[in-house]
Amino acid sequence: MTSQTDTPAPIPIEATWTREVQHGDEDSVIVCSATADGRPIAVFVDPDEREALALTLLDPNGDDLDVADLRELRKRLAAFEQRAVLAGQDAERREDR
Repeated sequence: MTSQTDTPAPIPIEATWTREVQHGDEDSVIVCSATADGRPIAVFVDPDEREALALTLLDPNGDDLDVADLRELRKRLAAFEQRAVLAGQDAERREDR
């Protein structure tokens, strides 16, 4: 009879998001983080995981949002970003005058 030794659970590495997200190949993203002593950590997230992560962050209990809501939020964000780019271009043109 063999005995099994209890293996201690791994200790998680604590990290803080550095507010940087890099877009990789094939729609994957890299969420950049750092440990308390400054060591970099990169979390690679594929497209399916990205949506799941976004939904979990926006709606932790899963009560209020679904994928369709997330897609609508993405459209609104894209429109907002486009307006910001256009406003910046208009401001640059006014400064050049």
